Amino acid sequence: SDGRGGHGRQDLFVAARRGTGFAPAEPLPGAINTAGDELDATELLNGDLVFSRSTNLENDPVMLVFAHRGPAGYDAGTQLPATINVDAGATYGPAIDFRDPSILYFTGSRPEAALGKRDIYRVRYRVR
Repeated sequence: SDGRGGHGRQDLFVAARRGTGFAPAEPLPGAINTAGDELDATELLNGDLVFSRSTNLENDPVMLVFAHRGPAGYDAGTQLPATINVDAGATYGPAIDFRDPSILYFTGSRPEAALGKRDIYRVRYRVR
């Protein structure tokens, strides 16, 4: 979201289920949200997140980032390696297929993109 009390331009929020509806959305706890843009989060089976981050979504690269969930919330995150992210590229939409949760899907603009500006990729991952 780009509002409601976040730390930056686009931030990650959560809304707890409440009866048949949801509580008001709140920024994710911890250091995960920055003055830049955080978006497109997916939760891994262990509660950690993979999401997209950019210092400025309109002008700067967008990279996938991994954030660990601890007792006080999420850490600031670590950019995934060059096997996922590409300098000056854009990497969005991380997703897990829970039928095979060892596979991470994402959309990226990479030099080898064959069919369009962005293609869908999949990689095997392991959380340590």
